[in-house]
Amino acid sequence: MKRLPVRVIVIGLIVLLHGIVFYVVIHQRARPGNGDDRQAFTPVVRETGGPSGSLGEKPRPAAATSVPAESHWRFDAIEVLPSEGPDETPATDVTGKLVDSPDASPMTIKSWTRPDYPLAWARAGEEGSVSLDAHLDASGKPTEVKLLNAAAPAHLVQSAQNAVAAWRFSTPAAVTTWAQIELRFSPYRYGYSFVGESMPEGTPNPGKKPVSSAEAFRHLLSGLSSSKPTLATYENSQPMYQKMRTTVIKWGRPTQVRLLNPKEKDWKEYAVKREYRGSTYGYGGTITLRWDQYEVQHEHVKARWKVAVDPYERIFAVKADTW
Repeated sequence: MKRLPVRVIVIGLIVLLHGIVFYVVIHQRARPGNGDDRQAFTPVVRETGGPSGSLGEKPRPAAATSVPAESHWRFDAIEVLPSEGPDETPATDVTGKLVDSPDASPMTIKSWTRPDYPLAWARAGEEGSVSLDAHLDASGKPTEVKLLNAAAPAHLVQSAQNAVAAWRFSTPAAVTTWAQIELRFSPYRYGYSFVGESMPEGTPNPGKKPVSSAEAFRHLLSGLSSSKPTLATYENSQPMYQKMRTTVIKWGRPTQVRLLNPKEKDWKEYAVKREYRGSTYGYGGTITLRWDQYEVQHEHVKARWKVAVDPYERIFAVKADTW
């Protein structure tokens, strides 16, 4: 039997030795020790809360924001619709954000009393917004309700103050705070709008051309009350338009239309909602509008309509109700 060369035997031993060393090292790194049961080569979470080396690992939750006493919170606007019964409106689910730290845990309204807004007030055309600042004790009970500003009749302002004074808030911390709330009394349950709030600065000039919403409104009524397929446009393809259309189809086609405020000359500048700016219809940041009111006899009901028309006789917002 022929002997292997010494060189071959030495090389073989070296390779075997390296294999043994590699095997021992790998198993030592993978073995748990010192109370740390993380496996080798898994991401190591840094002290700052972010994982290292893996996109699949979730970051640590942010530390809770401390809420100082007398901090200020701002709620989303709350819409109040007309109703005869005190319990017909469910508790609102709007939340308040800490002004100086929007990422903090939100404030909520845990006990809600609906502001008085009877149908008689709505039929009389009484509407508007009321902004209040409520001082809350550590348990979330209002101890003071201040009027910040109001664009509404006095009895709607009083209704808003009485309601908020009876609310109870759930605060993230047991400290005294301030909660800013805007209540919008709207007599119309149905509608859609491409615009947001009116701009407070100045009075816009719509130009000398007479503006009428009559033709555009009749065209709008025809589209909303028809159950037949229509040519798709940017406006009628919006979900809010389709929801309004479902309601008006039940009312039936219009048989009589009457303008209630033919001498209306009050124009206001409105902010176009962010999601509709730069659309195919060229909506910019603001638009000048006038509100026209109509009484419409439909096949099944009589409805009151309110439409916002621009100087080019385009309708940007619609409100309606049957009362």
